[in-house]
Order: sequence, then structure tokens, then C-alpha cells
Amino acid sequence: MFVTLLRAFRFATQSLWRNVWLSLVTIFILVMTLFLVSTLTVTQVVADQTLAAVQDRVDVSLFFTPDVSLPDVVTLQHSLQERNDVSRVDYVSPDDALAKFKERNQGNEKLLATLAALGENPLGPTLVVRAKELSDYPQILQAVNASSVNDKIQDKDEDFATTKTVIERLNSISHNIRQFGLWLSILLGAITLMVVFNTIRVMIYSQREEIGIMKLVGASNTFVRAPFMIEAILYGVIATAVTSAIFFPLLSLIAPTLNQFFAGYDLNVASYFHAHALGLIGIQLAVAVGLSTVSSGVAVGRYLKV
Repeated sequence: MFVTLLRAFRFATQSLWRNVWLSLVTIFILVMTLFLVSTLTVTQVVADQTLAAVQDRVDVSLFFTPDVSLPDVVTLQHSLQERNDVSRVDYVSPDDALAKFKERNQGNEKLLATLAALGENPLGPTLVVRAKELSDYPQILQAVNASSVNDKIQDKDEDFATTKTVIERLNSISHNIRQFGLWLSILLGAITLMVVFNTIRVMIYSQREEIGIMKLVGASNTFVRAPFMIEAILYGVIATAVTSAIFFPLLSLIAPTLNQFFAGYDLNVASYFHAHALGLIGIQLAVAVGLSTVSSGVAVGRYLKV
């Protein structure tokens, strides 16, 4: 059995080198397919992680008027913290709110001068509410609207509407990337199947005399088929190796630019894919070998009369 497999492997490598240009074209198509699929995977991961990072920072600020009673604010804070759909509620004092306001408007001298002329802090306390899920905010706001201090809160609905719009746009982008990647992967897979199919068909035709001689001397159908299937597997293995040799160094090269673009977010694309390198290479290998062997099997079954 081992000797038979070794012979089939030798015949497969001989066929690969005998039709080296056709083999190179086939491997190139496989590499392009794997590289584009890997690139789409990176894009999808970036989109998903960005969405998760943004959602993790999403909150709704409840700005109270200066005349609100502090015990009422604390009561609402405790009430919200006890809800299962609330992750956390942070209290911001009027003094802290004023300090943050001044910090955000350091370059606006006119506004700061007007604020100083008032002689008192015009800002009230703030509660910063963070929900566990974006879909939880409407129910949380309903609870706020039903509270006794609802008339002391400013612009909470507008704040939530802005937050909701940002998240919905990010969700839409992520969904579109996923759909585009799916259809492009299907298209590339179909092209790869056709290329490998025609490659094996040409090789069967070019070796028709040798195949006839092998049958005359008693070669089994399995032995005749095996070199073509092994050759298809070799295409997948070589294409995976070439793709990985290009993809990971290129990802490391562009990683600083991506990290700078997403500065402030816990997002490191290169580290993520290096940590999952074996899994990604395994997927690439499975896709490449799967496409090659399926197409080769169809071609062998159709054109190899054994």
C-alpha cells in the first residue's frame, strides 16, 4: 500500500512539473482566491471589532438642570443600577461637569469668558448610563421618563438618537461587508473550480497514452485516479503556503497604519491574526484542498475512462 501511494505521488509530481506553466496558473488562481478571501476576513474582523469597541463606549448622558435635588438624582442612579439591562451608571458632579466642559472648549475664549461672567456654575449633575445591549436603551429611557425627576433632565432623547444612528450605520457597514464577502467568495470559488477542472482535464488528455499502457499492464482504477487527486492536493498545499508567506508579512506591514487609524480603541489586527494564525492557515488549506479535490474528482470521473 505504501509503495503504491509512493508511486502515485511520484507520478503526480512528474505531471505537475511536466505541465509546469499550467500548474503555475492553477496555483496562481488558488492563491488569488485564498488571498482575497483572507483579505475579506481581515476586513470583516476589523468591522466587527470596531463595532464592538464602539458599542462598548456607547452611553447615554442624562443632563440634569442645576435646581435638581441631589437625593433625587442618587435615587434614580440606584434605581437604574438595579436593572438587569443596565451595565453601569456613573455620577458626574456639577463641578466635574464644568471642568470637563472647560477642557473641551479650551480654544473658545469667547465662550469661556461668557461662562466666567456668569459667576456661578450653570451646569447640573449628570448620570452617564451604559446599557448591556444597544437594544436595551429604549426600555431604559422609558424608565427614566417615568421617574419623578424626568422634568429635570435635558436632551436625553436627542443624545440616544445620535448614538443609535452611529451604531445602526456601523451595523449596516458590517452587514454589507459580510454579504459582499460571501458573494465574492462564491464567485472566486466557482472560478477556481473551473480552472482546476480544466487543468486536470488537459493533463488527462496529455497522458492518455500512458494511462492506456497502465491499464494494459493491470493497473487498478484507484491507482490510475490517485495521481490526479494527489496533484490536486498538492495545488492546495502549495497555494496555501504561498498565500501565508505573502499574507502575514503584508498584514504586519500595514498593521501600524491600521492601529494608528483606530487609535484609542482596543484593536490590533496583526496581533489578532498572528494569535489565530494556525486556525486561519487551516481554513485556507481546507478551502484550497477542498476546491481542488472536488474539481479534480469531477474531472477524473468525467474524462478518465477507468
